Amino acid sequence: MNGTNRFLEEQILTASPEARFLMLYDRLLVDLDRARDAIVNNQIEAAHVALIHGQEIIQVLRNSMRTDIWPGGEDVKQLYGYAFLELVKANTTKSLEPLERAESVLRPLGEAWHQAAEKAMMTRGAFSGVA
Repeated sequence: MNGTNRFLEEQILTASPEARFLMLYDRLLVDLDRARDAIVNNQIEAAHVALIHGQEIIQVLRNSMRTDIWPGGEDVKQLYGYAFLELVKANTTKSLEPLERAESVLRPLGEAWHQAAEKAMMTRGAFSGVA
């Protein structure tokens, strides 16, 4: 393992649960950016890889939603389900419209998650400025 990979692994392993969640969500947004660029540039394989990875992340986020402790989580799970289906459509058609519909849900939700996580980390005194 090279130094960069070791650093990233250590960063993930030592991060708070909120920070790990944000890292995963931010990677989802990177996948959306990569998919957009690939679709625009007619890079079919690259679009497929980015969209599949984005779908996998959404499934992890959806399946880890604790609706037993937060009833509002059921609504968020529905949003994730919608975004997942739009990414599937974007992947099968290699068109921007379904990707944009997914982004219209996922990007504002990501901003809300960042705000909530930062507030939670500051409340516990664990905010390190890394999100």
